[in-house]
Amino acid sequence: MHLWGLIILTGISVLILPVGILLKRRVKMPVVSHFVRGAALIVLHLGVLLVVWSGDELATAVTKQAWPVVTGQITHADVVDGPDYRPEYEYYYQVNGNEFTGRSILHAPAFGGKIKQYDVSVSLNEERLLDSNLAVHFNPVNPSESTITPDPSWSIYVRLAAGILLFMLGLFTVFLPRR
Repeated sequence: MHLWGLIILTGISVLILPVGILLKRRVKMPVVSHFVRGAALIVLHLGVLLVVWSGDELATAVTKQAWPVVTGQITHADVVDGPDYRPEYEYYYQVNGNEFTGRSILHAPAFGGKIKQYDVSVSLNEERLLDSNLAVHFNPVNPSESTITPDPSWSIYVRLAAGILLFMLGLFTVFLPRR
């Protein structure tokens, strides 16, 4: 996966920076300037990492939106506890006469406290009663892979924006004039 390449690149940059500072003692640049440029390189790499990670997730979500759609039926609805409460659905669907089951966790709004998140998740589950129909997007190459939420979550866009901001901040700081 290409994310590992960026992680390794970031690690190498962090390791090479002190070596570069020690070897270039002849350069008339304060140590603080080296430190700031090194921190800027790290921020720049973190920005690239976030952009690539979010871009990959966004591309996956866009691909899932283009998957064929069949009608499925909810077999179980629950509220999943984790960092936040989210509604989870188990469902079954048929493709070319073959029956498949799937599980999807909805991207419920994560604003407010845990009690508010729980209430929203419960109300979403009440809207989709058991045995009710829903649209299931399935992978045409592997019909056992499916989702009921093909749209990208807002957190992908937040990570993408943060990555672009960090990249631009790091790039700007790296190319500031030397003292």
